[in-house]
This record gives sequence, structure tokens and C-alpha cells, in this order.
Amino acid sequence: MGMVANCLILRLLSVIYIGEEFTDLRELQPVLDGLGNRATLHVVADADHSYDLPGGSGRTKMDALSEVASVTAAWIRRQLQAT
Repeated sequence: MGMVANCLILRLLSVIYIGEEFTDLRELQPVLDGLGNRATLHVVADADHSYDLPGGSGRTKMDALSEVASVTAAWIRRQLQAT
């Protein structure tokens, strides 16, 4: 438990969506820069806050959720390998 808790406390994975006025990467970037390699950002392109995608995107909500799951699993593996 200690190793996993250490990874979760000292590392940050942020999976966000772009597309609404609440998400501005220009404001987030200085925070990420300050955290250095302790922070990882993954943007789910075109997804809204529910990971729904526009009809013409050629992607479904399941595609977006699968992307989030894959990115999260890969990030966790990297954190565990680094400890």
C-alpha cells in the first residue's frame, strides 16, 4: 500500500477535455511547468465534460473513455516501474 500511496501522492495525471470556456491550457501550463516531470497532462481532443464527442468527429464516447482508460493504465504502470 505504501508504494501505491506514494505514487498517487507525489505524481499527478490530469486527463482533461478541451472545448468549453472552463478549460484554458494557457492558464494550466504554468502550473504543469512548476510540477515538472511529476505531472502528466493528457487532453482528450474534442470531448466535453462527459467525454461526449461532436457527431462529425468520427469518434464515439466509448472511444474517448477507452482513450482515458488506456492513458491512465499506462501512466500507472510507468509510476509503479519508477518506484
